[in-house]
Amino acid sequence: MIFFMKQLESESLQLSLFVVSSIFIGFSTTALVIFSVLSSHKMVVKVAQTSVMSEKISRFTKSLKCMAVSMIIFLSSIFGIFDFLKISRLFLVIGLFLFLTGFTYYLIASCDLIKMVKILYSVDERKKQQTIADFEKELRK
Repeated sequence: MIFFMKQLESESLQLSLFVVSSIFIGFSTTALVIFSVLSSHKMVVKVAQTSVMSEKISRFTKSLKCMAVSMIIFLSSIFGIFDFLKISRLFLVIGLFLFLTGFTYYLIASCDLIKMVKILYSVDERKKQQTIADFEKELRK
């Protein structure tokens, strides 16, 4: 445990976690934009009045919030703002916890987004085969 805390107090690790947090904030923001574009899809409009979309969007926003707070904690620690406090380690542990929580929300929300895109843009194999057959039939005429 002591080794872990010494590693967490390392400025290079804090800077790395800060950078990774900022990257995932960018990913989460991009995913929210994708959700907003998908919300205009005719199938999604039907579920827009239900809690399905708000739950999926909520996961990305929770990820954003957790990552943003962890970024603030890591950046504050890098600049030495917590040095005068005796609970600076506690802030670092909280920052790491928020980072891991935000990352978990991001992974779950990303899986939701992938499932949604697959559902919305999947191809019906029977219709696809029928279209190919019709096209080949027209070519032979």
